Amino acid sequence: MIQIFLLSFAVTVAVAKMSPFIVGGNEVSIKNWPFIAFVQITGPIKVAACGGSLISSQTVLTAAHCLDDFTKKKKVIGVTFRIYMGHASLEKSKLTRSVVDYESHKDYSPDDVNVICDIAVMFLSRPVKFGSKVQKVILQPKFSAKVDKKLAVAGWGNVSRID
Repeated sequence: MIQIFLLSFAVTVAVAKMSPFIVGGNEVSIKNWPFIAFVQITGPIKVAACGGSLISSQTVLTAAHCLDDFTKKKKVIGVTFRIYMGHASLEKSKLTRSVVDYESHKDYSPDDVNVICDIAVMFLSRPVKFGSKVQKVILQPKFSAKVDKKLAVAGWGNVSRID
């Protein structure tokens, strides 16, 4: 079962080997993270999934690599996007929307490790109604993480690695 989980960590200045998985953390209530969206991408052969954040009633923010790398630069023929919201368990989420279009950062490239440009917005087929389990995220005007400050990462996944 895929559920929302929370992973806390301290920001440190160090070079570390990248892992393709974030594992660990704890399951959390959707009431604490009501802006979390599950992005399901289905193509002719494969299925991919990413997390996102609801930034308006009809717009979800996600990573460009989740979209462009899968659709090969917006060639969305045969690709469908489905957004799930409003429940900590994907299987129990009754609030879904399809995506009519998306826009990636103009400087995003899958060959560039510059994560600043790895951002995209998806436009939903119709607005969602806000409530206790579905709200838009509050965007900060400027990010300034300092060394040894606590941060939290919330997203969809498993609390343990499954192969």
